[in-house]
Amino acid sequence: MESQPESIILLLPYYDTTDKVREILESKNIKARALERQGSLVIVDIMKIISNQSFDVPDIERLRALIIKLENQYPNKTIFVIADMSAFYHLSMANELVEYEKSLHRDIKVEKWKELCLYNQRDFRLMFTDNEAKQLLEYHKDKIIQF
Repeated sequence: MESQPESIILLLPYYDTTDKVREILESKNIKARALERQGSLVIVDIMKIISNQSFDVPDIERLRALIIKLENQYPNKTIFVIADMSAFYHLSMANELVEYEKSLHRDIKVEKWKELCLYNQRDFRLMFTDNEAKQLLEYHKDKIIQF
């Protein structure tokens, strides 16, 4: 982040609080609060985005709306999004999430952002049917990292 001033990292945790994320980053000698003040790092609880009524779009699209808002606010910066998608399991929104994942870049003409969607392994298994999981993994076949 410090060596990439032309980028913004957007962290959207679910299982950890935003304060815990900052604490973890600080323990790794990443000056999270200073980077947030500079606008190079944005840490927001994903539930605040999904349930935010100020975005006049359906729940699942609020994520994209936030990213596009940042993209418009910082037109010369690349935005890296790291999001814990388990929130959608706990909101019973697996079907909407599959559609969101499939259409993520279909309608966006200029892509100045990259995303890393994190799934808790247990949540992933419970969130999707075998067919949905297969479909999602096939869509992301060249972009999957499993732990």
